[in-house]
Order: sequence, then C-alpha cells, then structure tokens
Amino acid sequence: MFAKSSIWKLALAWVVTVLVVAAAASMLTSAQTTVDKKVVSGNDLGFRIDSERGGVPTGRFVVRMNGNWVEVKESVAASRVTQ
Repeated sequence: MFAKSSIWKLALAWVVTVLVVAAAASMLTSAQTTVDKKVVSGNDLGFRIDSERGGVPTGRFVVRMNGNWVEVKESVAASRVTQ
C-alpha cells in the first residue's frame, strides 16, 4: 500500500504540525496572561492587576502610603463567634 518513505514523510509532517500547533497555543495563552501591572483604585485603596485568567483579572489588594502603592498583608485573629 504505502512505501516506507511515504510513511516517514507522513510521520514527519504530523510531528511538525503538532509542534506548530503547540507553539501557537503557547503564544496565545502567554498573550492573555501578560497584562501591565496597573492599579484600579479609589483614593487610597486599590487592586493591582497581575494577570488575567479567562477574562477575569487576578491580583492583589494594595493601599497608598506616602504616594506609593503597598501590598496589603492580611492578619488573622481569633475572635469569639457567640456571646
């Protein structure tokens, strides 16, 4: 049916096609996750956008201190739920 050389050519074409599709997919996903680190803010409270996942911005809460945006560190405290 097929000659050995045509099978090798077909296999090589398939490998090249898979590599091209993988490279294109990699470029598309990296383009979606690289967003400038901008701050969406009010006067002193903001949200620094680090990346985007499926159209949803992801990032960190920041506060303005002395004109600079500083990342918020969360503190955990135990409190009584019932009185």
